[in-house]
Amino acid sequence: MLSTFKDLEKMFPPNPDGVVVFDGVEYEGAKADVKIGNKRRTIGVFGAGGDAGLIDITDTVKTARNGHPSFDSIAAEVDSLMETFFDGIKT
Repeated sequence: MLSTFKDLEKMFPPNPDGVVVFDGVEYEGAKADVKIGNKRRTIGVFGAGGDAGLIDITDTVKTARNGHPSFDSIAAEVDSLMETFFDGIKT
């Protein structure tokens, strides 16, 4: 387990530039590679535009001929995630 979000907030105090400074190095964002169910997923920890907590499904959705992600592909990923979360809370 990486940590709770509250603990991370203490480690990375906010600043007016929106940049995270850790060990003297500046970062515009941070992501964690986390196992959710049987898949490894990338989750935003810190970043611009509310990226914290977002699960990146970019690599798993399929694009349609118009170049946009297909609705069915997105729906399948969301269904899979919701089933995994539900399994975790119902036990």
